Amino acid sequence: MNKAARDLGDTVGKHVPSGRIGNDEDMAGVAIYLAARSGNYVVGETIAVDGGIVHAYLTDAWEVDPSGH
Repeated sequence: MNKAARDLGDTVGKHVPSGRIGNDEDMAGVAIYLAARSGNYVVGETIAVDGGIVHAYLTDAWEVDPSGH
C-alpha cells in the first residue's frame, strides 16, 4: 500500500469505483483463485486488483475525447 492510501485511506477510497482502498484479502482472493484448480486455465493474463480505478480512468479519458488526444 502506498503512503497516500495508508495515510488518507477514506479520501483515496472515495475516488475508487468500489468506494474503498484494497486490502490484503482482495489480493489473497485472486492468488487463491489462480493457485486453485478453477484458475488452471488462466495463462499469461494481467489481473488488475484495483477496485476498478484503472477502468474508470480509461473510460473517462475516452468519453472526453474519443481520439485519445
